[in-house]
Amino acid sequence: MPYNPFSMNFNKKLAAAALLLLINCTAMAQSNIVWSVLLERANKPAVVAGTFSGVIIKPITLNKTIDGIKVSTVVKSVNGQVRFVITASSTQLDSCYLSLKANYRSGTIYTYLGEEKAEEIYRESPHNPRNVGFADIKMQDLPMIAIKDGSVFTVALNDSPIYYDNYTTQHVNPAAKEAGLSSGDNGKTIEPIPATMNVHPYYHVIQAGKPHVFNGIIFKSTADNINNLRKDVLFAIAKRWNTITDRLGATSWSSNYMLLRKNETGFSDYWVVPGIKYSNKEYTRDSFWQSFVLPAKYAAESYKHESKSQQHGSDRPLFTMIWAYRTKMDGGTPDMVGAQKSLDYIDAHIRNGKFYAYDGAGLKNFQYWLDVMAFDEDDVITANQGLMAVALLSAEKLGMHPKASSELAIKNYRAMFNSKVGYFPISEKKDLPCVDVLMGDLLAQLIFGKPLLSDEMVRSHFNYMEKVAKTQYGYKDVCMPNGSFCPTSAYQAKDFKIVDPSIGLGDGNYQAGGSWFLYDMQFLMDSYLHKVPGARKELMWRGALDFKLGGTYFEFINTVTGTPTKANQGWNAAVYGIWKKLMAKGLADNSLLNAVNQVK
Repeated sequence: MPYNPFSMNFNKKLAAAALLLLINCTAMAQSNIVWSVLLERANKPAVVAGTFSGVIIKPITLNKTIDGIKVSTVVKSVNGQVRFVITASSTQLDSCYLSLKANYRSGTIYTYLGEEKAEEIYRESPHNPRNVGFADIKMQDLPMIAIKDGSVFTVALNDSPIYYDNYTTQHVNPAAKEAGLSSGDNGKTIEPIPATMNVHPYYHVIQAGKPHVFNGIIFKSTADNINNLRKDVLFAIAKRWNTITDRLGATSWSSNYMLLRKNETGFSDYWVVPGIKYSNKEYTRDSFWQSFVLPAKYAAESYKHESKSQQHGSDRPLFTMIWAYRTKMDGGTPDMVGAQKSLDYIDAHIRNGKFYAYDGAGLKNFQYWLDVMAFDEDDVITANQGLMAVALLSAEKLGMHPKASSELAIKNYRAMFNSKVGYFPISEKKDLPCVDVLMGDLLAQLIFGKPLLSDEMVRSHFNYMEKVAKTQYGYKDVCMPNGSFCPTSAYQAKDFKIVDPSIGLGDGNYQAGGSWFLYDMQFLMDSYLHKVPGARKELMWRGALDFKLGGTYFEFINTVTGTPTKANQGWNAAVYGIWKKLMAKGLADNSLLNAVNQVK
C-alpha cells in the first residue's frame, strides 16, 4: 500500500480520541461522583444530555440535541477549579432550564447551611417583594451543593441568581445519594406550603439567537468544619468571578455578588437584597452600604431603583441624596429628578437646621437603622443629623438649593456632643451612649475629604465607649451612661411602647446591646482617621472578631453569649469597600485585611 500521510494522521487522531475516551471511562468507573447534565422542560421528564466525572485533565465537550434543543456542555480545569458552561439553544421558540446533578457512591451531602440528612429543595429567592414572611420557604444563602467523602468536600455551585431571573434551586436527596443545581424551578416542594408563598414553575425562554446558559464551578475543599467550608466557598466565588484574594474582600464581594437579583418591581433591571431572610427586596440603607463593593453596573442599578422608587420615611431619603452625589463622584450620572424629590422630603423634615425623622401616623420607632428604638416626634437622632449634614453637602455639590445650609446642619451635629460627660448620646432627648453617632463624620471624610467633627470630640467619644460599651464580643450598640444594658423603658417614647429589643433572647442580643459589625467598624474607622490613640488596635481586633467566632462576618453578635447571627449580612461589605477607598487615598494600609487573613 502506498504511503498516505493523511491516513496516518487520521489514525493517530482516532487512536488519541480512543485513548481519551478510555481515560474518561476509567475515571468515571473509579470516581465517587458522576455528574449528569439534564435538560428540564415543563410536563416532560428530565433528559440526560451528557455525563462526566473524575479528574478533568483536558477540556470535555458534550453535545446532544433533544427535540430540537441543542444542549452543549464544556467542562475544563482553570486555575485549580473545574468550570462548567452548559448552553441550551434552539432555532424555534421553546422553554427549559438546565440542571447539573451529582450521583455518588459514598459520602454525605452538604449545602451552605450544613449537613443535609433528608430530602429538600432549596431556593435563594422568594417572588413577592412586598411579603417579608417567607419562613415556610426552604432557602440557603447561595446556590451550592457539596459531597463530603472522608475528609474532602467536592463542592459545586452556580453563578449568581441574578443571571437566572432569581429562579435558582437545589435538590438534595441523601437517601437516593444525589444532589443537584438548577437554573430554573419546577415549582415543587418537599412539604406543602401556602399558595401565598408564590412558589411556581419557571422555565427560561429560548429561541433563535437567544440561548439559555448555565455556568458554575466544581472544586475540592479540605475544610475541617462548616465555617471553613463557607470560607472556601467564598474564596472560590471570588476566584472565579473576580480577582480578590484577601479574606475580608472575598467575604464581602462574594456574598454580595450572590445577593444580586433581578428587580421584580420594575424600577430598575437589577437590585441587591440584604440577605435571604429579608425577602426578595432591596432596602435603601442596606443597598447604599452594599454598593461599596458591587460591580459598577449593578451599583448603578441599585441606585436607580432607590432614586426612582423614592422610599420615603426614616433615614432613607438621606441615603438616596448622598448616593446621588456618590454616583457623580464615581463617574455616573445622578438622577436629578429623583434627587430633587429626596431633597424636598429632607427639607420638609428640617426645622432650624435639625432633621426630624418622625413621619407621622403614630409610628415612633423605625426612624433609623436601630428600628426597635422609639423616639418622640420632636427628638433629633444624632446619626441622622450627621447623615443630613452629608446629604446637604451632597445637594450643594450637585448645584441644588436646600432650604437649610450644610453649615448649620454641621453646627447642630457638633452641638449634640455632651461635653460634660464626653460622648455623643443617641439623640437630643435620650442620653444613651451609642456606637453609630460618627457615621456622618466618616462619610464626610470619605466623600468630601474633610471631617465634620473635631479630633477632641471623636477622641473623647471613643474613650468613653471603650470604657463603658466594650465587651469581649464587641461594642454594645447602645447602653446606659454607666455601661449597663438599657431597660425596655429606654426604648420607648411618649404614648408608644415597643417590642422586646432583644427579640426574646435577653440582654446582649439584637438591638438590646448587641454588637453590630458594620456600626462598630464605622465607629472605629472614624476614630482611626482622627488618629485617636488605641483606635487602630481596636479596629484590628473588632475586624477579626466575627471571623474568629463564626468563620465570616454576621449582622450582630450577642455580647453576653458571643453567639453570632445572620452570616454574610450584605451591608457589612461597606467596611471592606470603605477601607479600600481609604487605602487608595493613602489614608489606610492593608493592616485590616491582614488581621482578617490571619484568623484560623
